[in-house]
Formats: sequence, C-alpha cells, structure tokens
Amino acid sequence: MTITYQCNHVNKFTKLGLNEESRAAILGDLPVPDNDPIAAEAVITYRFINSTFIWLDVISSITMGKAPVLLEHHTHLLNNDSQYRLQDYMGCENWVLFQIGRISDLFEQKTRFNASDLEMPSLNVNMQLKCGLSGHAGIITAANPALEMPHSQSVVTRAFAVMCLVYLHLVTHSFQEQDTIRPVMENAVELFREIPHDLLPAVIPPLFVVGVLANPLDQIFFRETFSNLLLDPFTSQHRMKVRFQRSHKCQTTNSVKILLALEDIWRGRDKAGFEWKDCVELTKDILLI
Repeated sequence: MTITYQCNHVNKFTKLGLNEESRAAILGDLPVPDNDPIAAEAVITYRFINSTFIWLDVISSITMGKAPVLLEHHTHLLNNDSQYRLQDYMGCENWVLFQIGRISDLFEQKTRFNASDLEMPSLNVNMQLKCGLSGHAGIITAANPALEMPHSQSVVTRAFAVMCLVYLHLVTHSFQEQDTIRPVMENAVELFREIPHDLLPAVIPPLFVVGVLANPLDQIFFRETFSNLLLDPFTSQHRMKVRFQRSHKCQTTNSVKILLALEDIWRGRDKAGFEWKDCVELTKDILLI
C-alpha cells in the first residue's frame, strides 16, 4: 500500500492516466482545477486514495511500534498549507497526525539512542500539541447530536491531540510518573464521556491509547464503551464524509481484539517492568479502526 503511494508520487503519472492539468495540480499541490471536471475528479480521487494511505500508515504506527513508512513525506503532505486535508475524510486535522508520526518515530529511535538524545524532540512535540490544543477548546455534547462537519472535526481533532499527550507519555515514561499525566487523562475521559455515541467510532485510536493508562474506575467506562461499539452496526464504517464498507463480522473481530488487548494491558500493568513496548507486543497485529 505505502509502496504504491511512493511509486505513484514520484512523477509516474502516465500509468495513472492523469492529464496535464491534473498532474500539475498534484505535483504542485495546487487546488482542485475548477475549469476541467475530468481533471478535478482525477485530483480528488488521487488525493482521497493517498489520504487513506497516509491515515492507515499513521494509525498503524501506534501499534506497530515503528515510524510511519511515509514519515519523510509528512512535512510536505501534512503541513498547514497542504491540499491534503485529512480532516475532510477522517475527521482529524493534519497537524495532529504529523505529531503522531513524530511520536511513533521517537519510540522506534529509543532502541538506537539514549533517552537524553530524545528529550528535546519530546519537549517540542509536547509544546506543539499544547499549542494546537489551545485552539480546540470547544466540546460538543450528547444533548446536541445534530453535528455540523466543522464541529465534528474539531472534536475528533481534540480527541486525537489529547491522545497524543498520553501517547507521548507512554513512549517516554511508560507507566512511570503517572501523576504528571493525570490532568490530561481526566480531561480526556471527560471529553470521551461527552462525545455523542455516533461519533465514537471516529475516535477509536484515542479511546485505546488513553484507555491503556485508565485507572480502575475509568476502566469500567472504556470496557462499556468498546462493548457498546461491538453492538453498533455502523462501527464497521469510517465516520465523517466517507465511510469505508467493511463486514460487521470483520469489525466485530477487530473491536474484540482491541478490548481484549486492553484487558491484557490492564493486567500486565501490575507486573514489575511492564512497559509501553510490552503493550506494542500485545497489539502489533491490531489496526485501531
């Protein structure tokens, strides 16, 4: 999948059947052409497919314990001016996905560098996340389930950004120094409790990552939430504008894996020496969707 993206992104457009205007828009990261319907459709389709690749690559990096394969492209693809707007498809804004990739890269680097070498990059990620979160303070509630897309995107983005703070703590400290992350955990659980049920399938990665550090009382909430999602016939589809059709049986199996992994992690936390790398070992065959 990611190999397909890399090959197609390096000027090999002749095999894709793209005309000159669509090639120019893609190569130059230009807006969708408004004077050529055929070129416009080609650009939209190309960006949707590649946005899907980017999304799955980033999300899978959490449980794979490795940097995203496309990490070297993120500076270009996920910057604020990019024509790739993943929030239009997945609900989460580019800047958060960029930080997820950086955190996954930090975890992979831990095996090759001293912890002190990663201190500055970790502090920078933390600063970027908190700066970004300051612009996403709003919360929608179950009392107002009729959501407009921008509001939904804001909430999903905030959920992922808060998740990143927890993810960063797990990568840098595992299950140590939990007092420093407790306020973030409390904020995250409060946010999850106020997100309408219909929007929960869009925040499965945050639910899992934050759930890893949940205290025994909050574990009940995460257990009930994932159990309820198992019964939701629409959980097998991605939310927001685009829904990916998958069998209910397939999604149920994946949701069961996520919940069982959380249960194993909660039990493992009681064992001496249990770290985030052990969580990765328990989830490396799970995709958080």
